[in-house]
Amino acid sequence: MNVWDGKTAKTLNKLTNIVILNLLWILFSIPIVTIVPATVAMVGVVKKWHLEKEERVLKPFLQIFRMKLRQSLLIGVPWLMIGALLLFDLTVFFNIPHGFVRMALIVITSFVVLLYLFTSVYLIPVMLNENNLKIKPMIKQAFALSFYDLPVSFSVVVITVSAIFVVSLFPVTIIFIGALTAMINYRFCHRTFQKVESHNMTKAHVKKHCF
Repeated sequence: MNVWDGKTAKTLNKLTNIVILNLLWILFSIPIVTIVPATVAMVGVVKKWHLEKEERVLKPFLQIFRMKLRQSLLIGVPWLMIGALLLFDLTVFFNIPHGFVRMALIVITSFVVLLYLFTSVYLIPVMLNENNLKIKPMIKQAFALSFYDLPVSFSVVVITVSAIFVVSLFPVTIIFIGALTAMINYRFCHRTFQKVESHNMTKAHVKKHCF
């Protein structure tokens, strides 16, 4: 068999899976309220591709969507509402007359938006990694992880915003940009989880031998 034929087939299969996953994400996000469960399912499939060398798309997507539906709705709907409220506040503050109060409100709200975006980076990965955590501890863990590796948090936010910008310029990219962005972002977040795990193992080792 021609080696290049095998590589070409493998590449085409991967690209097809990315498009299928992205279309599933769009389809399941149509009700808007289910955008978080759909995103959790998409990232869950990406996780399986990365860690388990899984190649399927539809079955794992549906399984994760069903399994995480209730939890992701309980977290996702209020979380999206908070994001919408922050965006609305910023819009209002930018339209009030110039002055110290306007500047102070914009700076404070922008800082809160940054914290919100950083926490959002890890919220779904934490949801996929921790099955038994309740909502409040999950958000706390996502918040803590976002400051554990700030370069990763910045990178994921920039990549996500860039993806939205690309779609606005070239709408056709919507057929694959979501899944591709999820793949890139998951690799960054997985690296942070590995750092945390390595750090915890080192601490446990030191504690075992020193106390």
